[in-house]
Amino acid sequence: MPLPSHNIDELHSLKVDGFYPDTRKDEVWDFFQKCGRIGDVYLPRDHDTQKNRGFAFVRFFDKKDAEMCVQDMDGQMFQGSKLRVNFAQVGRGPEPRREPGRRGRNSSSQSYRRGRRERSRSRSDRRRGRSRSRRKGNKLRSKRDRSRTSRSDSRR
Repeated sequence: MPLPSHNIDELHSLKVDGFYPDTRKDEVWDFFQKCGRIGDVYLPRDHDTQKNRGFAFVRFFDKKDAEMCVQDMDGQMFQGSKLRVNFAQVGRGPEPRREPGRRGRNSSSQSYRRGRRERSRSRSDRRRGRSRSRRKGNKLRSKRDRSRTSRSDSRR
């Protein structure tokens, strides 16, 4: 298995769907090398399980090899699973700018949103809690004041 090209932008990428989560990079490489010279194979992993997500990007040096691969390999069986082979869409594009202190979009972003929502609720609860406690505190003070005044009245 040769080392990946230093400039992946010059390679022709195919997206291949239909892999099992335990499929290895070398197995994909060996299966597709009959189509032509491969520059790279990338199997994205799930952040939580660290297993493959069920698809891969196979990158060829020559565009004609990639075109023939789509024709020849689309619909082929691999380890008991039918593969879907297509040209990959244009790359990921530029990374979105992030605000300081904010997380990127990933598996924990859902929990981040959930946490933000809870924080929002807790702030409003706190406001309500403060106003209640102030009223409660005012009532307590007025009772104290009443008892003080009644004590002072009885002393007189």
